[in-house]
Amino acid sequence: WFYIRFCRAEQTVPDAEFYIIPGICDFSPFTAEKYQEILAKVEKGATLFVTLDGGVVQPFAQIFGVEADYREIAPGDVTIPFPDGTSVTWKPQYRSVFRNVSADVILSDTEGLPRMFRKDYGAGQVIFLAGAPEIAMADQVRAFNDGASPIWKLYAKAAEIAGVRRIVKTNDAQVTVTEHPVSDHEMLIILVNNRPEMCKTACTLADGWTGDIPSTINGNDGCIVRLTRNK
Repeated sequence: WFYIRFCRAEQTVPDAEFYIIPGICDFSPFTAEKYQEILAKVEKGATLFVTLDGGVVQPFAQIFGVEADYREIAPGDVTIPFPDGTSVTWKPQYRSVFRNVSADVILSDTEGLPRMFRKDYGAGQVIFLAGAPEIAMADQVRAFNDGASPIWKLYAKAAEIAGVRRIVKTNDAQVTVTEHPVSDHEMLIILVNNRPEMCKTACTLADGWTGDIPSTINGNDGCIVRLTRNK
């Protein structure tokens, strides 16, 4: 759904339309100056997506429009359903409950607790997820195998809200797709099947783009496809 460029806390924050601060789980994840640097980008029109599991960033309530109510050791899994009937599930370390003050509630869990919030910030917007599935997945065996909970859908939802646009999309988390523009009307895409078995590509193209995408890719294999856009 989007490309990721990593930036360390000590590096200058690059210009981008979509920023992610994942898995905040400490009281000093980065400096206040770095946080303000990112918020300045958001105020000018970018989108910031933050996931949090027991961590703290300040200022918080006035930025994200929610207030912390309480936190406890998680009693069990968290499940967030989507309108299409699918859901994501993970086991958090903590169960953090937040009160909505001035944000839009995007997703709630099966207990009815709001989990994903959105709020305008200057010319941009902030998205907050009450939970950090990244931390749980880091400790989970085969977290990315077929049949695992599609945690990526939370990021896809945030990207959708941020207005991220892709020419090629696939709902298969095991198929990597990268886009490489050649001109305004031509693009090369690279598809990689990360599983050992053959798979169906099941890609969709944005309106106006055409290309001969193979229906299947062999295990641990890939291909390069040229796409063109109607002039």
